Amino acid sequence: MKKVLLAGTALLGVALATPAAAEINLDLGGHFRGYAVYADSDEDGGADASLRNFEFRRDSEVYISGETTLDNGLTVGFHTEQDIDAAATTTDEVYAYFSGGWGRVNFGSEDGAAYLLQVAAPSADSNVDGLRTYIQGFNRDEDLVATGFGAMGIAGALDYDHADFRNSERLTYMTPKFNGFQAGASYAPRSAILGTGNNVAGMATDADASDYEDLWEVAARWDGELSGFGLSLGAGYSTADLEATAVGANIAQDGLDTWNVGASVAFSGFTVGAAYKNSQTDTLSVTPAPDEVQEAEIETWVVGGAWDNGPYHVGVSYLNEEATRGSSAPADVRDIETDRFTVGAGYTFGPGMTFRGAVAMGESDAGAAAVSNDFTQVTVGTDIQF
Repeated sequence: MKKVLLAGTALLGVALATPAAAEINLDLGGHFRGYAVYADSDEDGGADASLRNFEFRRDSEVYISGETTLDNGLTVGFHTEQDIDAAATTTDEVYAYFSGGWGRVNFGSEDGAAYLLQVAAPSADSNVDGLRTYIQGFNRDEDLVATGFGAMGIAGALDYDHADFRNSERLTYMTPKFNGFQAGASYAPRSAILGTGNNVAGMATDADASDYEDLWEVAARWDGELSGFGLSLGAGYSTADLEATAVGANIAQDGLDTWNVGASVAFSGFTVGAAYKNSQTDTLSVTPAPDEVQEAEIETWVVGGAWDNGPYHVGVSYLNEEATRGSSAPADVRDIETDRFTVGAGYTFGPGMTFRGAVAMGESDAGAAAVSNDFTQVTVGTDIQF
């Protein structure tokens, strides 16, 4: 009898220590983007090694979502995205959300309000020349990007998404839509994604010159119709401060401020639009002119047009990115200007399934380094959303 009582007590302890699981409907999905990519880069004045002209590229991930609505009307959900392109699967996003008639709150690693409400220009192929680039073959020359813009996002993909610290742990509030209008705000304590160990470790240091803190974002967007025309207008602003001033040999770098505006008009299957993004940070000259403030700035303009008729899509876009910053000498200005023109088409052959093709041509110039890179890129592929 004593053994039975002890066993019953142990089972009761387990029952009290383990909370009941939420009854959530789970959804499994993801995407596969596979492309054949041809790219030719003709560099004048650089020191790049020989580059391949043809490769296969892909971008793929799976996601798990769960959601339930309680009796009081509160909707509670969870979402995670697992990037399966790398040798080891990595977590792209993981967050919980709460929504109701009052709006929605996201908590965890997810893009902030500035990106979630950003208005994009029409594109030839959204994977190639859209708001966020996933397939790119031409080389962003190391001679061009090694001019002090890496921390501001000049390296890597040539796109214009307003997501300076996309993997940070943040809290975002989005208002409900009122007559097509929606606004949002986000806050992240620092520019980092928290791993499992951070749940039990001590607090992070607060004086790292490579980390940003107090990441704030605000944004607003309106989608509506006027005299038969579909309209979208949006704008966003974000700001962040360095935990400690990053002092180089001659330069001290401060915080980062970014803002964007965008607009598009749609009528009878045609859409035209434009977007602008500006990122800037102040650099304080330590030598030879102490206390002289020099501004580093990246400006990106995008205009595009598209025609959609049933399963068919045709689009064209033009992007111009200009980056300028002062170096240790006030008279020495480093600059990079990149132009890209893209035209392409797509065909939807099934729900969530498209064939796509695009041609992109452009030039990237580093004025101070006297380096010019002309490029041509051809992409043919498929995008499968499941």
